[in-house]
Amino acid sequence: MPDLIPLFRRSPALDAAVSLYWELYSDSERGWESRAEAATQFERHAEYPGYRGFAAVEDHEVLGFVYGYTSEPGQFYHDQLATALGPERTERWLRNCFEFVELAVAGDARQRGLGTNLHDTVLGGLSHETSVLTTGVDNEPAQRLYEREGWETVHDSFELNDDNPMIVMARDLQTDDASSPTETAEVTEVSDATGGHRRSGGD
Repeated sequence: MPDLIPLFRRSPALDAAVSLYWELYSDSERGWESRAEAATQFERHAEYPGYRGFAAVEDHEVLGFVYGYTSEPGQFYHDQLATALGPERTERWLRNCFEFVELAVAGDARQRGLGTNLHDTVLGGLSHETSVLTTGVDNEPAQRLYEREGWETVHDSFELNDDNPMIVMARDLQTDDASSPTETAEVTEVSDATGGHRRSGGD
């Protein structure tokens, strides 16, 4: 299994994670318009409160990465989610929430349990009560992975871009062990929390 190392602003691992992201998403509607724009976003997110990220490294190559941060009012994405969820579900899921932003694994590194390991590591030991993510409505492999990890769909018609419909998934972090072992499974396409679709809001 590759080593997991922390991601932080301007680290070589963060730059390599951006390169992997761009390799996976440069031709996708979910991606940013340029690698430079994606890099700016990764570095910006690394400054957010509660930021936590890891890269999977083997033979000096980043094979996967994951990161998230505390979801707070005033953040573009938090506010868009709050509008979609409404007051009751916002209180339930976003009040003390870790926003699970990105999870990606290189194509030739899948089927090794790496996505599950990254997922469990970034969520393990958090003090937040809940976590939320969004993923494409058509990304059934990712949805199955998250469902196995204890996530549930709480909203199924979330859109920032007309051509990128998503579902919102959420998970309680304090009622069970977020880092407990689960059935190892990898998706056949990149399993991602947001797929880089945030370019419309700059957050």
